[in-house]
Amino acid sequence: MLAGGDGTRLQSLTLKIAGDSRPKQFCSIVGRESLLAQTRARIESLIHVDRELFVVTRAHESYYREELRDVDDSRIISQPLNRGTGVAAAIALLHILQRDADAVVIFVRVITTTPTLRHAAEPSGRLYLAPNNIRIRSFLWVPRPTIRKSNTDG
Repeated sequence: MLAGGDGTRLQSLTLKIAGDSRPKQFCSIVGRESLLAQTRARIESLIHVDRELFVVTRAHESYYREELRDVDDSRIISQPLNRGTGVAAAIALLHILQRDADAVVIFVRVITTTPTLRHAAEPSGRLYLAPNNIRIRSFLWVPRPTIRKSNTDG
Protein backbone atom coordinates (compact mmCIF):
# COMPACT_ATOMS: atom_id res chain seq x y z
CA MET A 1 0.00 0.00 0.00
CA LEU A 2 1.40 3.33 -1.01
CA ALA A 3 0.91 5.70 1.93
CA GLY A 4 3.71 8.21 1.54
CA GLY A 5 1.88 11.20 0.09
CA ASP A 6 2.15 14.54 1.85
CA GLY A 7 -1.57 15.32 1.61
CA THR A 8 -1.15 18.97 0.70
CA ARG A 9 -4.42 19.26 -1.27
CA LEU A 10 -6.57 18.31 1.73
CA GLN A 11 -4.37 19.83 4.42
CA SER A 12 -6.96 22.41 5.48
CA LEU A 13 -9.55 19.62 5.90
CA THR A 14 -7.25 17.32 7.88
CA LEU A 15 -6.32 20.29 10.08
CA LYS A 16 -10.01 20.78 10.93
CA ILE A 17 -10.63 17.06 11.52
CA ALA A 18 -7.44 15.96 13.29
CA GLY A 19 -6.13 19.25 14.64
CA ASP A 20 -2.89 18.92 12.69
CA SER A 21 -1.73 18.83 9.07
CA ARG A 22 -1.37 15.06 8.78
CA PRO A 23 -1.64 13.49 5.32
CA LYS A 24 -5.16 12.33 4.45
CA GLN A 25 -4.27 8.62 4.59
CA PHE A 26 -3.75 8.99 8.35
CA CYS A 27 -6.93 10.98 8.92
CA SER A 28 -10.48 9.83 9.70
CA ILE A 29 -12.17 11.78 6.92
CA VAL A 30 -15.14 9.42 6.58
CA GLY A 31 -16.03 7.31 9.62
CA ARG A 32 -13.92 6.70 12.70
CA GLU A 33 -10.91 5.00 11.12
CA SER A 34 -8.20 6.56 9.00
CA LEU A 35 -8.27 6.08 5.25
CA LEU A 36 -5.31 3.71 5.58
CA ALA A 37 -7.13 1.61 8.20
CA GLN A 38 -10.22 1.52 5.99
CA THR A 39 -8.14 0.38 3.01
CA ARG A 40 -6.55 -2.39 5.07
CA ALA A 41 -10.00 -3.55 6.19
CA ARG A 42 -11.30 -3.60 2.61
CA ILE A 43 -8.54 -5.91 1.39
CA GLU A 44 -8.18 -8.16 4.44
CA SER A 45 -10.24 -10.96 2.89
CA LEU A 46 -8.23 -10.83 -0.34
CA ILE A 47 -4.61 -10.61 0.76
CA HIS A 48 -2.94 -12.45 3.60
CA VAL A 49 -1.50 -9.95 6.09
CA ASP A 50 2.03 -11.28 5.60
CA ARG A 51 1.77 -10.18 1.95
CA GLU A 52 0.92 -6.57 2.78
CA LEU A 53 3.70 -4.07 2.13
CA PHE A 54 3.57 -0.40 3.06
CA VAL A 55 5.56 2.41 1.47
CA VAL A 56 5.55 5.45 3.75
CA THR A 57 7.56 8.64 4.21
CA ARG A 58 9.85 8.94 7.22
CA ALA A 59 8.51 12.40 8.13
CA HIS A 60 5.08 10.84 8.77
CA GLU A 61 6.30 8.27 11.29
CA SER A 62 4.36 9.83 14.16
CA TYR A 63 1.18 9.08 12.18
CA TYR A 64 1.93 5.65 10.73
CA ARG A 65 3.75 4.08 13.69
CA GLU A 66 0.51 3.59 15.62
CA GLU A 67 -1.47 2.72 12.46
CA LEU A 68 1.01 -0.03 11.57
CA ARG A 69 1.87 -1.24 15.07
CA ASP A 70 0.80 -4.79 14.11
CA VAL A 71 2.97 -4.83 10.95
CA ASP A 72 6.46 -6.32 10.98
CA ASP A 73 9.11 -3.69 10.22
CA SER A 74 10.31 -5.76 7.25
CA ARG A 75 7.02 -4.94 5.51
CA ILE A 76 7.27 -1.18 6.04
CA ILE A 77 9.45 0.71 3.58
CA SER A 78 10.16 4.18 4.89
CA GLN A 79 11.29 6.60 2.18
CA PRO A 80 13.53 9.47 3.31
CA LEU A 81 11.35 11.87 1.27
CA ASN A 82 8.15 11.67 -0.75
CA ARG A 83 9.20 11.38 -4.41
CA GLY A 84 5.78 10.59 -5.89
CA THR A 85 3.72 7.55 -6.77
CA GLY A 86 6.02 6.23 -9.51
CA VAL A 87 9.06 6.08 -7.25
CA ALA A 88 7.06 4.52 -4.41
CA ALA A 89 5.65 1.87 -6.76
CA ALA A 90 9.13 1.11 -8.12
CA ILE A 91 10.52 0.77 -4.59
CA ALA A 92 7.69 -1.60 -3.68
CA LEU A 93 8.23 -3.69 -6.82
CA LEU A 94 11.96 -4.02 -6.20
CA HIS A 95 11.35 -5.04 -2.60
CA ILE A 96 8.75 -7.64 -3.59
CA LEU A 97 10.76 -9.10 -6.47
CA GLN A 98 13.87 -9.42 -4.28
CA ARG A 99 11.84 -11.62 -1.95
CA ASP A 100 9.87 -13.51 -4.59
CA ALA A 101 11.09 -13.42 -8.20
CA ASP A 102 7.87 -15.13 -9.36
CA ALA A 103 5.56 -12.68 -7.63
CA VAL A 104 2.48 -11.35 -9.34
CA VAL A 105 1.86 -7.78 -8.28
CA ILE A 106 -1.28 -5.75 -8.78
CA PHE A 107 -1.47 -2.00 -8.28
CA VAL A 108 -5.02 -0.71 -8.14
CA ARG A 109 -5.97 2.80 -7.18
CA VAL A 110 -9.63 2.92 -6.28
CA ILE A 111 -12.23 5.19 -4.83
CA THR A 112 -14.95 3.22 -3.13
CA THR A 113 -17.83 3.75 -0.77
CA THR A 114 -18.23 0.07 0.08
CA PRO A 115 -16.79 -1.48 3.25
CA THR A 116 -15.14 -4.42 1.47
CA LEU A 117 -13.79 -5.42 -1.90
CA ARG A 118 -15.37 -8.86 -1.77
CA HIS A 119 -15.48 -10.61 -5.10
CA ALA A 120 -12.70 -8.37 -6.40
CA ALA A 121 -10.27 -11.17 -7.20
CA GLU A 122 -10.68 -14.79 -8.17
CA PRO A 123 -8.20 -17.60 -7.38
CA SER A 124 -7.46 -17.77 -11.11
CA GLY A 125 -5.80 -14.38 -10.84
CA ARG A 126 -8.39 -12.52 -12.88
CA LEU A 127 -9.56 -9.27 -11.38
CA TYR A 128 -13.08 -8.01 -11.64
CA LEU A 129 -14.79 -5.14 -9.92
CA ALA A 130 -18.43 -4.37 -9.27
CA PRO A 131 -19.00 -1.17 -11.27
CA ASN A 132 -21.61 0.19 -8.85
CA ASN A 133 -19.18 0.04 -5.94
CA ILE A 134 -15.76 0.91 -7.28
CA ARG A 135 -14.35 3.33 -9.83
CA ILE A 136 -10.88 2.48 -11.10
CA ARG A 137 -8.60 5.48 -11.52
CA SER A 138 -5.51 3.59 -12.60
CA PHE A 139 -4.56 -0.05 -12.95
CA LEU A 140 -1.31 -1.86 -13.51
CA TRP A 141 -0.78 -5.61 -13.53
CA VAL A 142 2.79 -6.84 -13.45
CA PRO A 143 2.83 -10.53 -14.47
CA ARG A 144 5.54 -13.08 -13.82
CA PRO A 145 8.66 -12.20 -15.81
CA THR A 146 8.98 -13.94 -19.16
CA ILE A 147 12.31 -14.49 -20.88
CA ARG A 148 12.00 -14.20 -24.64
CA LYS A 149 14.47 -15.94 -26.89
CA SER A 150 15.83 -13.96 -29.77
CA ASN A 151 15.83 -15.29 -33.32
CA THR A 152 19.36 -14.02 -33.90
CA ASP A 153 22.59 -15.81 -33.06
CA GLY A 154 24.53 -13.19 -31.33
